Amino acid sequence: SPADIANELRYRYAVELRRPDVVVIPRMFSSEIIYVGGEVQRPGVLKLAHRMGVLQGILEAGGFRDTAGISNVVLIRRNCQNKPMLRVVDVRELLEGRAPDLPLHRFDVVFVPRSKVAEVNLWLAQHIYNNLAFSSNFSYTANRDITPNL
Repeated sequence: SPADIANELRYRYAVELRRPDVVVIPRMFSSEIIYVGGEVQRPGVLKLAHRMGVLQGILEAGGFRDTAGISNVVLIRRNCQNKPMLRVVDVRELLEGRAPDLPLHRFDVVFVPRSKVAEVNLWLAQHIYNNLAFSSNFSYTANRDITPNL
């Protein structure tokens, strides 16, 4: 806290100065942040805006990637015992107006997982396409040779 920092500075400057007078004025509190990760365009730390919800947090992170599983977004929040609580949010319901957006609190984590199709594609790439020496190209040649009957 600013008071703790001021006390520490007073203590350290007391070696050099008599009765140092220290005032700490924070320009910004870094605690007003959230974390947005997973299948969003710009995952990372975001400044928590007033009344920001899950959907707005995702949009602030650039929106969904094509590989996002929007019906299984995870909101992680710590309770008063500092233990993480998880809640699955179906953002499709938010977009359709069937559910209210959940307000975000400082230090919340919003994680957007991959969709099931993206998981299958990743598995195929890792276990099949990258390990087998075959081409996935397909070609077809049609030749119609018309010869008159003699």
